[in-house]
Amino acid sequence: MIDLPEGLYGITVRAWGFDHERSAQVLLEAGARIIQYREKELGVREMIKQARQVRELCRSYGAVFIVDDRVDVAYASEADGVHLGQEDFPADIARKLLGDAIIGVSASTPQEGVEAEKNGADYIGAGSIFPSSTQPEERVLGIFTSNKPEDQARLFVEEWKKE
Repeated sequence: MIDLPEGLYGITVRAWGFDHERSAQVLLEAGARIIQYREKELGVREMIKQARQVRELCRSYGAVFIVDDRVDVAYASEADGVHLGQEDFPADIARKLLGDAIIGVSASTPQEGVEAEKNGADYIGAGSIFPSSTQPEERVLGIFTSNKPEDQARLFVEEWKKE
């Protein structure tokens, strides 16, 4: 497992008149230590161009740069890693292609979390903090601040016991 920096994990959006680069800058100025480039609508060439811009900004702040969903864009932009959903590229194959890059995986159940870890995930994204317009069906877990693995595992199990 890779040691990720402590602190805020920011996700860029094209909203409120911001492009990804400006979104990342605002997050970095607010103290984010990890930035995820998240783009669902543009062509791959434009995504690579934008991802490279955000990567350079992250490097200037000493922050980690992650690309959402797209192993190809992560590779082409020389990102520090990629974050994959359950329907995205398999983590074990991403590991083969990206080497020792950071690989995160979204998990909606404890079983998915265990499977992601078995397949080489460096971290697990478990649920939303706030409601999302891009994933309205996702359960909102809120903010959880413990860094202890046993607390995180307990939260994960307790949240899905409620279902």
